Amino acid sequence: MCRHILRALFLILFGLAFVACDEETVAPLEDEPPAQLLEGAWTLRVSPDPDLYDPFLISGTFSTIEDTVFFDTAQGVFEGDVAGRGVRGLGLSWEDGSLSWPMTLSIGVARDGATLTGTFETAMKRGEPITGTVFGAPGDDPPEIAVRLTPAHTTMPLEASLNMISLVTGYPDRSVTWSQEPAGVGTLTSSGRYTAPAYAPEPTVVMIMAASTVDIGARDTATVLIEVPDGPDTPDCQYVQGLWEIRFLIEQEDGFSEDHYSINNWNIFQEDCGLILYDVGPFAALEMVGGHAYGYQYQCIYNLYFENGDEIVAPSTIEMVGLVHPWQSRVQPIRGVRWTGP
Repeated sequence: MCRHILRALFLILFGLAFVACDEETVAPLEDEPPAQLLEGAWTLRVSPDPDLYDPFLISGTFSTIEDTVFFDTAQGVFEGDVAGRGVRGLGLSWEDGSLSWPMTLSIGVARDGATLTGTFETAMKRGEPITGTVFGAPGDDPPEIAVRLTPAHTTMPLEASLNMISLVTGYPDRSVTWSQEPAGVGTLTSSGRYTAPAYAPEPTVVMIMAASTVDIGARDTATVLIEVPDGPDTPDCQYVQGLWEIRFLIEQEDGFSEDHYSINNWNIFQEDCGLILYDVGPFAALEMVGGHAYGYQYQCIYNLYFENGDEIVAPSTIEMVGLVHPWQSRVQPIRGVRWTGP
């Protein structure tokens, strides 16, 4: 009896010793961070909304102790928490000229440890909160990565397909991530092939975006206009020039009301069967396709449908893009009639 017990204990101890000796050969989980997630001198390029602020650089030295990352800069030492292959909650207060940036960074480190990519958010003293992207690399200056899409502007009939081409410069990794706005209007593959829907969407403009997988702040946008088939009574451009009274429909809780509107005067002027829309401020160049005029100017995208030469009808819209948050656009239905006042 004792001999059997001793033999069992010996086998258990032998097995534990084997596991302890073999522990070093077990590969770490794929999502586990390396022993030193971020170490040494790095430079970050912080990019807010380019229409409002210029990008600026922050240089410092990273060090990792257990689950905490420290970033030692000329303006202080800041820290964040390790989360997988990234850092979360890296609070960084930075003075850039006359601006103070109390930022919170969320960044991820590439597999090869050569770059980091992430986002930041900040609450300025005046104005709306600001967000942007962060890109970094070891050394004095991160590479300048740029993305350009071809074609930048195109018109497509229903159910047609087009391969968008992305040109990435500034870094050996030229892969991009594709997306579209609004989602669900046609299909977009992971390789950038866009197929227009089988029906006439509202609005008829689709924005195709490509962002570098290395630096998410490096991106470009292409505009696709879905061509709507002509109706039985669709005037061409020579019939729509002149002064128009435009009604912007007001959004209510139960939808858009036609009983509330603000009136604006537009002057649509013909030029070589193209159109120019004069509004308060800069003009917008319009493209006429049958009874549909499409135009774009800074902050606004116009979609105008003409039932005849005297009326702008549904699904006409104007899309107003925000200055601070360009991706937070607002589409508003409009109506219009040719102006007959004095």
